[in-house]
Amino acid sequence: MDLTNIAYLLGFVLLILIVSLFIKDDSAHSKSHTNLKLRKTKRTYNSFSQNVEKSKMDTNFENIISFLENEVKLRYGKNKIEKDYQDDLFQAFGVLRERHGYEIKYESKNGRHRVDFSVNDSIGIELKVHRGGAQVKKELFNQLTDYANYYPKMIGIVVNVSDKDAPSKIRDDIYCKMKQQNVISQSNYYIIILNILSR
Repeated sequence: MDLTNIAYLLGFVLLILIVSLFIKDDSAHSKSHTNLKLRKTKRTYNSFSQNVEKSKMDTNFENIISFLENEVKLRYGKNKIEKDYQDDLFQAFGVLRERHGYEIKYESKNGRHRVDFSVNDSIGIELKVHRGGAQVKKELFNQLTDYANYYPKMIGIVVNVSDKDAPSKIRDDIYCKMKQQNVISQSNYYIIILNILSR
C-alpha cells in the first residue's frame, strides 16, 4: 500500500468514529427529550388529575386517600388513646380489603421501624392524635421522613380531637415543614386531618 491509500484508510476510519460518536450523542439526546416528556406528564397526587396514565401504586395511593377523606368517620371517646383510634381505623380498612383486595398490615415492622399500617408493602400510613400544641406535628414529620426510606408513598393521618386548632391550620403547618425540609417528594406523601370534636 502506498501512503495515499493509508491516508484514505485512516481518514475513513476517523470519519466512522466521529459519525458513531454523533449517533450516540443524538440517541442520548433524544432519550433525554423522551424523559423530559415523561416527567412533564407525571402528575402530582394533590391535584388528582385524571388525564395521565398512572401506575398501580399511584392508583392504590389515590384510592386510599379518597377512602380516608370521604368514607372514614372515627368516633370520639373521652378515654380513647392513639391505639384505640388505630384499632378503629384498622376495622374501617376492611372495606378497602374487600373492595380492592389490598393487603393491609397493622403495626407493620421494617427493621427497627414500625409504621402503623402498610398497604401492599408499598404505602405506609401513620396516625397521630392531636389534642393541641405542636408535638404531634413534629412527631408526624419525623415518622413520615423516617418511614419514607421503606415505603415509596406515605400518608399521615391526624385525628384532631382539639377544638383549638382548625384542621386546615394543622395540615398547612405539617406541609410547610415537609416542604422546607424537602426530604420527601411532594408527590409521595399526603396529610389527612380527621376532625373529631368531643361535642
